[in-house]
Amino acid sequence: MQVRGKGLSVKIHIYLFLAGMAILPLTAAIEYVLPFGRMVTMTIMAPLIEESCKLLVMYILASRMLKQPSAVKGVGYAVATALGFATAENIYLVLSAYLVPQIMLGQSDPVFAFGFVWKLYILRSLFTLPSHALWASFWGYALGRELVLNRVVFAAWLMSVIVHGLFNLMVLNFPPGAIVMLLVFMILWIIFYVLVQ
Repeated sequence: MQVRGKGLSVKIHIYLFLAGMAILPLTAAIEYVLPFGRMVTMTIMAPLIEESCKLLVMYILASRMLKQPSAVKGVGYAVATALGFATAENIYLVLSAYLVPQIMLGQSDPVFAFGFVWKLYILRSLFTLPSHALWASFWGYALGRELVLNRVVFAAWLMSVIVHGLFNLMVLNFPPGAIVMLLVFMILWIIFYVLVQ
């Protein structure tokens, strides 16, 4: 099954989306056992681990499918992987937010918990899904153009780790700034993409 005009296989995207979901337990386990505080884990280690795992999954699974350099396919494959990861992360965090207070605190008020959780889910869906897709598009673009893990891909990956970390820092300390940052980077990415085409 092909998407008309672009030649991007829907099947490959679904496969990468599911693979992105599948790496969440690994990243969550690594982040959980790290001996750092919340700030260091959220702003340095989580972006480093998450972007690395998403890149490796996409490289391992999609590099065989990219026979010729294609920045568009690279971005599409990276975004599919990242959206799968972000979807699984949202499900995990929302379920945790719903279940943990009830289990740990002995609360059994599902109406209260659900009232809190749906707000969390909407906020996470609005901001974490596009942010994961945006950060992955940096290294996806580079990997699609280069087809090998080299300095260009490393630089793009490093940029995604840094921006991901800054975004998490803003989310923790100044959430409106995170929203502005996400919008600015989306606009800059669109400008960059138009200029290099």
